[in-house]
Amino acid sequence: MTLQALILAGGQSSRMGSRKELLRHPSGLPMYQYLIEIIDIGPAAGLLAAYHNNPETNWLIVACDFPLLSAATLTRLISAAKSSSVTCYRNSKGFCEPLLALWSPEALEKLADNTRQGRTGPRFVVEELPDSRILSPESEVELFNVNTVEEWEEACNLFRSMA
Repeated sequence: MTLQALILAGGQSSRMGSRKELLRHPSGLPMYQYLIEIIDIGPAAGLLAAYHNNPETNWLIVACDFPLLSAATLTRLISAAKSSSVTCYRNSKGFCEPLLALWSPEALEKLADNTRQGRTGPRFVVEELPDSRILSPESEVELFNVNTVEEWEEACNLFRSMA
């Protein structure tokens, strides 16, 4: 299986009030750099842009919203993805996390089709494809999603308490 990774760092971060990818992770690195180091790749563009540039590739998608994510959680995701179109984790609210997922070319084509029809949410694809695989995380805290300054501070405190 050919695999590349994509770190999504292009959102407006309107609730956060500043660019999340530039926030300092508790390790001292900018958030995007921390994610690059745990998945050992360079930064890339948006999900569909990645697909259109390399339509035969499986993409590991990692949004900058998960500062407590570990390399082990990513390894588990990759290992579980062998025969599914999309493999992702279920968060504590019961929803899939399509921006922390492994996407096959078939799933990305479905996303492109949906987008052309005005259905832009990646969750639609996960729900519509019968072979999507949704995992339960070994540690819920790793899927702690940050969108505000307060959530970022909480994540930093959690990270420090885990060290």
